[in-house]
Amino acid sequence: MDTLGAIIGPAIAFIVLAVFAGNFRAVFWLATIPGCIAVMLIILYIRERPRTVKGRVEPPRLSPAAIDGRFRRYMLVIAVFSLGNTSNAFLILRAGDTGITDEIIPLTYILFNVTYFASSTPFGVLADRIGMRTMIALGFLLYAMVYASLAIEYTPIHIWILFSFYGLFKSMSDGTQRAHLATVAPEDMKATAFGIYHMVVGLFLLPASIIGEGLWDGIAPPWNLPLRQYHGAIFSFLIFSLRKERPPH
Repeated sequence: MDTLGAIIGPAIAFIVLAVFAGNFRAVFWLATIPGCIAVMLIILYIRERPRTVKGRVEPPRLSPAAIDGRFRRYMLVIAVFSLGNTSNAFLILRAGDTGITDEIIPLTYILFNVTYFASSTPFGVLADRIGMRTMIALGFLLYAMVYASLAIEYTPIHIWILFSFYGLFKSMSDGTQRAHLATVAPEDMKATAFGIYHMVVGLFLLPASIIGEGLWDGIAPPWNLPLRQYHGAIFSFLIFSLRKERPPH
């Protein structure tokens, strides 16, 4: 449902930009409407069931000894990959560089989300067959190929193809990375592990985006941005594929 909304949203943006001649303010104002509706639905209709807890529950202790080595290594992979990643906004900027107009750019994002939506279940089934680590590693490689291709001067048709391949990467990695996290997290710290995962992503994605913005604005030529992300994906793939995991005791 989340991805379905990500398809409908850019479709509405495309219509608004076409009707109002590139009026981005109208798009931003319209975007507040579903956000307000979502907040009101949560306030009016979402209720948590009360839970009865027997005895006193101690919060988990976040110490190196309490965290499994497999989980630490996986967080290293996620940290390195996040440091080589940046906002999807740079994909949109790259699309504009090739001559795709502002009114048409939402359609490229629709293609990305449609591909993501259509391929998520098949790749999930495949991950169950070949293993989640293998699927994540293949996703890293596809990510590297997409961003390495962005370093080349391409025509708009190539951007459309790369957006669809980027959707394949998201479907290969998005859910699989979280599913694999559940297998390497300590049994009594599952929720804590997911919190650490998103903390690591946020901590490293912020400087990655700042560095990416600096590269894009002229500290280095624009092609250095996809080249840096290419290296980040390859380095993550090497760590993830060459490190043999030992089964938990």
